[in-house]
Amino acid sequence: KADLKTIERIIKAHPQELDDADIKGDGFLIAERKKKIIAFCRLHTHSDKTLELASLFVEKKERGKRIGHLLARKLLKPLKKGKVYVEIHPQLEEYYAELGFRPVHTAPQPIIEKATRCQKRFREKTPALFMMMEVKKAKPDKSLSSAPDVLLIDGGKGQLSSVLEVLRELRLDIPVVSIAKREEDLFIEGIKAPL
Repeated sequence: KADLKTIERIIKAHPQELDDADIKGDGFLIAERKKKIIAFCRLHTHSDKTLELASLFVEKKERGKRIGHLLARKLLKPLKKGKVYVEIHPQLEEYYAELGFRPVHTAPQPIIEKATRCQKRFREKTPALFMMMEVKKAKPDKSLSSAPDVLLIDGGKGQLSSVLEVLRELRLDIPVVSIAKREEDLFIEGIKAPL
């Protein structure tokens, strides 16, 4: 709540990016650098209990560092079930898709009402895009964030070489086996003849 005045000032300074409706001191998560707010986001609960990820802002010079994604994920992580909505400019679709949001044709009434204000903010004829995330389905699969025990490549010696080159560039130490279909030959790094 102590940072609310600063947040309100930032929102008013960016009228095309941020909506100043329903701003309260609770629900915000902020990021600071040297005691200066560089990013913020909030999870807003409307009167009908509709959840909305709103007011996601990152200072221009801090963009591209995934700070906005970090804040959004921290806000969404405690949720166990339900749906969370956003209404955004269509250019931001990919950004929110990375968080687990998917476009929807309709949204709950509070989000639709807010979209009218959003449309005015854009100052163009582009309609706002509604996106929704089902919390339960958006939880990351832990198996996708850990390194595999082995990589099996469909292809021969050439494909094996390409994969090994990429793994070296990424500094990943994962065993790789390549299988050539015609003869069912297995190619393994460090072994000249196929098995």
